[in-house]
Amino acid sequence: MNDYLEFKPIKNKYYSWYIDLIKKAKKREKILDCYQEFHHIVPKCLGGKDEDSNLVCLTLREHYIAHLLLTKIYAGEAKRKMYYGLWRMLLDVKTRNSRVFEIYRKKYIETSLKTQVITDEIRKKMSDNKIGVSKTKTEKAVQAWERQKIMYSGSGNPRFGVKLSEETKRKIGLGNKGKKRTEEQKRKTSESGKGLKRPAGTNVAEKNPMFGKKHSEETRRKISEAGKKRYQRMMAEEK
Repeated sequence: MNDYLEFKPIKNKYYSWYIDLIKKAKKREKILDCYQEFHHIVPKCLGGKDEDSNLVCLTLREHYIAHLLLTKIYAGEAKRKMYYGLWRMLLDVKTRNSRVFEIYRKKYIETSLKTQVITDEIRKKMSDNKIGVSKTKTEKAVQAWERQKIMYSGSGNPRFGVKLSEETKRKIGLGNKGKKRTEEQKRKTSESGKGLKRPAGTNVAEKNPMFGKKHSEETRRKISEAGKKRYQRMMAEEK
């Protein structure tokens, strides 16, 4: 292991096993009747170079064990990188064990949440990577719904300016009678209306002749007295 690297390995028993595996593979001759792969002794993501001194030929089984040991001898951000490397290797192996794949995929995610810091540079790279990438059916459906919401709002709505008959209102009322909206439905309804502005002239309040005006104190007094008289008449009729 090169000492100049920013990420230093933890010299535990797994480190010793890893070094022994590398030394054994370096000493032996190339196995002609067995498929082998090149392995970076110091991983490239941790500063390892594509040099003969940093490369070793391993069998598939040895290559998997080497990457598994690397996850045991690093910590922090380096550990996350090692889990990612192991997971990517399992993606490429056709006869992988599904349980092993699941375990190390979860470990990679857990270490990512604990160690990875999303910088502005990483966000830019993520954004650039999505340019030209085809959208999923869900993303297309959501965007289409957003466009329709804008297109059919206000005067764009085919029912704009159409008044419902009393019979239609009664049927709608009967249909909704007894129905209770869940908290989730209430929340979605509230969020869907946030930030939406009605076109000028479509606000119901604006059609009120008193919109933007205030009653005088004398008018308020008369309205109050008239209301009291109506209440007194109603109570008298009930008796």
